[in-house]
Amino acid sequence: MKGGKIILIIGKILKEERLKRNLTIEQLSKMTNISKSEISRIENGKVRKPKGILLYRLCNALNLDYDKVIRERWEILPTFLYGRKKHVNRNK
Repeated sequence: MKGGKIILIIGKILKEERLKRNLTIEQLSKMTNISKSEISRIENGKVRKPKGILLYRLCNALNLDYDKVIRERWEILPTFLYGRKKHVNRNK
């Protein structure tokens, strides 16, 4: 899964949770002190690398498990780690 798709997944989760709680972007903006435009951009996957602190504040306001959302964000990480070639020590 490419990074852009991961960001779309996070944005979708945040938007779904906001709508479940009947919150507008403006209300969430006031709760988190994050601009309405930034929230909209995150929800729509327009922010390529959202800052962790912004995600944390959004998750906190929406009563979401921040760690779970971050795991969604880095779903690609295990594939990356296991797909690496082993380091060869050439000094021997």
